[in-house]
Amino acid sequence: MINHVHLLIQVDQKSVSQIMQSLTISHTKHYHFKYGCCGHIWQGRFKSPLVSDDEYLFEVMGYIERNPVRAGIVRRTEDYLWSSYRMNISHKEFKIIDRKDNPMWEKFGKNDQDR
Repeated sequence: MINHVHLLIQVDQKSVSQIMQSLTISHTKHYHFKYGCCGHIWQGRFKSPLVSDDEYLFEVMGYIERNPVRAGIVRRTEDYLWSSYRMNISHKEFKIIDRKDNPMWEKFGKNDQDR
């Protein structure tokens, strides 16, 4: 998205606040170095609603992945470069997605073709 990002993350030992602090500090340093500027990059507090059940998880995933289409940035979900959609429908293994023995992954379908 042009003016905001959506992250759907599972928190283990670090808090969402710690993760966001690390992310924004790292991004701001990179941005300042690349563009030779200074000052704030991120504005406002992030939202961090709790995703407590599987149905809501799929709803949130769908919302995030379809957002560029709703915003008119792309015509098809898979055309948005920064989306997880292509990774989620791919047959490849990715380090960022844990699919082994993952009951949530199995809910997408019984096999790769169904998913």
